[in-house]
Amino acid sequence: MTRKLLISAGLVGLIAGVLYLRSEPAPEPAKEAPVQPLSAQLDAKPKEIPVPAPSPRAPAKDVAKAETPVQTVARLRLALAKNPKDARLMAELGVTLARDLHSPQEGIPYLEESLRTDSSNGTAFYDAVGAYLDAGQVERGVAFLEELLSSDVPNKGAASAALADLLATSGDSQAATEYARAAAETDPNPATMGLVGSVELQNGNEPAAEESFRMRNTMQQERIRQIQASGGDATGEIQRWEEDSLDLVDVYLRRGNWNEARALLSQLGESDRKRSLEARLSKGDGR
Repeated sequence: MTRKLLISAGLVGLIAGVLYLRSEPAPEPAKEAPVQPLSAQLDAKPKEIPVPAPSPRAPAKDVAKAETPVQTVARLRLALAKNPKDARLMAELGVTLARDLHSPQEGIPYLEESLRTDSSNGTAFYDAVGAYLDAGQVERGVAFLEELLSSDVPNKGAASAALADLLATSGDSQAATEYARAAAETDPNPATMGLVGSVELQNGNEPAAEESFRMRNTMQQERIRQIQASGGDATGEIQRWEEDSLDLVDVYLRRGNWNEARALLSQLGESDRKRSLEARLSKGDGR
């Protein structure tokens, strides 16, 4: 696949704790790997992000060891014939076809029907977006997600984020802005703030991007404090905060906010991207 995705694990962000566009392109995926929205990242507050069901892509360990994707498809078709309204089975079959057997055209109808039946499955949204992009069926994906949004689907935040994910990744960041903002209004959490910030950055609206990334940063820090106050392990949250803070540093550099960039970089652990941003800072290179 040659398409570079701009969005990190899109839809799971609203349901399963992941969703971020990146302000800098992600590395080109391996040619043999199917295109999918890039992954990443946040457990939000329970009131903001429903606790997800287990991923439909994670079969029982004994089954995973024994089955090939072709065998999985055969098993799921038989199970679905007995339980034709089972959204979980539809999603798992769609994912296996689209991702494991590299047949997104065949997997899309199952993913769509799964979401019509149960829109709480963030993984199905995530895989549907990847399948639309792999199959070159962005228009179909836009139409389907708009159909969901016009219906009584309970998870409008996830549907809005999915549509923003699909539009922005396919290059239409202007159209994505409306849906990214709608997702943030419906579910104001670090994931959706990151989505808005990245779409705004694509649009060249650096002040708006900075504001959204700042809000995400503040929400993440509050989440870390809550976990630590309850005696929990905030290691994963801290790592995500550090990774996502680099987006804010990037915007600071673009806007010439050298002191803010320097101060935030001093709080972050070492990484290749941090070193790249530090080099830009030392050169006074905003871009």
